[in-house]
Amino acid sequence: MTEQNGSQAYDLSLFEPRKAKITNIAPNKKQVKANRKRARAQAVLNTVAVFFAAALVICALGMLIVSQVQLTEMNQTVADLENELAILESEGKSLAHNLAAQTSNEQVEEYAKSHGMQQIESVQIDYFSVDNNDTTEAPVEETSWWEDLWNSVAHFFGADA
Repeated sequence: MTEQNGSQAYDLSLFEPRKAKITNIAPNKKQVKANRKRARAQAVLNTVAVFFAAALVICALGMLIVSQVQLTEMNQTVADLENELAILESEGKSLAHNLAAQTSNEQVEEYAKSHGMQQIESVQIDYFSVDNNDTTEAPVEETSWWEDLWNSVAHFFGADA
C-alpha cells in the first residue's frame, strides 16, 4: 500500500462481490455416451409411436370408408327391393281382381253351361245313412308283464315306450 499525504489508502475493491469465473469442465465420457444412447432410443420410440398412430388413423379411415360404401350398397339394395315389392303388390292386386272377375257366380255359371253342365235338380239328390253300430276293432297286442313294467317306468320318467 502506498502512503499519500500521510494517510493510507484502502483498497475497498477487495471486499466487493466478484463475478464467479466460469470454467469449462470436460464432460464425462460415460455420461455423454449414455445420453446419446438414450436419445437414439427415444428417437426410435418416437418414430415407432408416430408410425403406429398413423397406421391406426389410416385403419380407422379405411374402416369408415368401407362402412360408408357398404351402407350405400345396402340402401341401394333396399330401394331396389322396395321398388320390386311395389311392382309385385300391384301385380298381385291386378291378379286378385282378375281372379275375382273370373270366379264370379255369373262367370262360373256361364262356363258350366258352355261345357254342357246344368244346375242340379232335386231328383238327382240321394241320401244315405250310416249305421253307428257297425264298427271294427283293432286287435289288441298282448304284452308280457315285463314289457308292461318297462313301459310304466319309461312313461314315469318321460320316455316314450
